[in-house]
Amino acid sequence: MDKIKKKKFHAVCCVIVTYGNRLHFLFKVLERLQLLDVKNIVIVNNGLTQHAKEQLKDAIGKFSWAKIKIVSFASNVGSAKGFSRGIKEALKTKCRFIWMLDDDLLPNTNALEEMLSVWDEIDIQEKEYNLILFANREDKKLYTTALLLSNPNIVIGYKNQFRSLHVGHLFSSVYVKYTMKNIISQRTNVKFGEIASGYFGGMFFHRNLIDRLGYPNEDFVLYMDDVDFTYRNKITGGRNVLVLSSLIHDLEESWNASKKNSAIFQIALWENFTKLYYSIRNRVYFERVYTTNNTVIYFINMVIYSSLVIVYALLQGKIKNIKVYCEAVRDGIKKKLGVNSKYPLN
Repeated sequence: MDKIKKKKFHAVCCVIVTYGNRLHFLFKVLERLQLLDVKNIVIVNNGLTQHAKEQLKDAIGKFSWAKIKIVSFASNVGSAKGFSRGIKEALKTKCRFIWMLDDDLLPNTNALEEMLSVWDEIDIQEKEYNLILFANREDKKLYTTALLLSNPNIVIGYKNQFRSLHVGHLFSSVYVKYTMKNIISQRTNVKFGEIASGYFGGMFFHRNLIDRLGYPNEDFVLYMDDVDFTYRNKITGGRNVLVLSSLIHDLEESWNASKKNSAIFQIALWENFTKLYYSIRNRVYFERVYTTNNTVIYFINMVIYSSLVIVYALLQGKIKNIKVYCEAVRDGIKKKLGVNSKYPLN
C-alpha cells in the first residue's frame, strides 16, 4: 500500500458499538480493520456481560497495532446514545473521518478504499459539512433498489404511509418488491448514488458534519435513530450517498431478517416486546414528524394496518402483542420518545 493511501486510512477513526456477549463477532471485525490499516478505533461497551468485559480487557493487548479507546456503560443504553458517545470520543482524536460499524459488520478488504475513492470523486460545496456516505450492506437491499431506480425516497416510504402500508400506492409497493431482486442482479457499472436516509452500521462522514448536523437524537433509544439523523442531513441541504462498491457483510442475521411473513404478521408474533415497542413507536414518530401532510389519509392507513395486526394476533392468541403494539402507536402519535421503563433494554 502506498504512503498516500496509508495516510488517508490513518485519518479514519472507526466507532464500533457492542453489547451483551458478542466479542466473537467484534474480534473478527477488529482483525479486518487491521488489514484495512485503520489505526484509531473507539469501542463502545454498551452493557457487555461481566465475562465479556474481562475478555475484552485481556484481548486488547493483541490489538496493539491500533489506538483503541473503550467507552463503557454499565448497562445497554441503546444504539442512539451508544453511537453518540462513540462519535464524541472519535472527535477527540485528530482523525478527519469517522466510520461507524456494528460489532457484527465485516467490511470487504477494499471497502474503506472504495469509500475514500468516492469521497474524493464527489464534487459538492463544503462536503465536509454536508456529505454522508454509506457502505453497501447485503441486508439493506431496499437502499440499493432506491439508488438504481433513481428514487431515493423509497427507503422512507410515501407521504402519509403508515409503516409499509399506503392504500393509494399498493401496486407501486408490490412493483418495487417484485423488481427488487432483478434490479439488484443487474448492477451494471453504477458505483454510487443518492438515498434519502441511511443506517449507522457502515456510515462514513467528515468530523465537521457534526458541527452542522449535531449528534443523533438519543431519545429514540433504539431503532430509527439512524434514519432520523441521516434524513435530517438531507432535508437541511446535505447529501446521503450509497457506495455500492464498498461492501460490508453481516456476521449475524438481523433479528427479523429471516422472517418470511409480512411485517404485519411478524408484529403479531414477535416475543421480544422491547424491540417491538421501540421499532413501532419510533417509526410512527418519524412518520408524524417528517412524512405526514394529510392526517386523514395517514389515519386511514393506520386503521387498516392496525386492524390486520390485531385480527391476526387475536387468531394466534397473542394478546400481549396487541397491547404493546397499541401502546407503541399511541406514544408515536403523541411524539413521546425517550426510555420507557416497561421495556428495558437487554
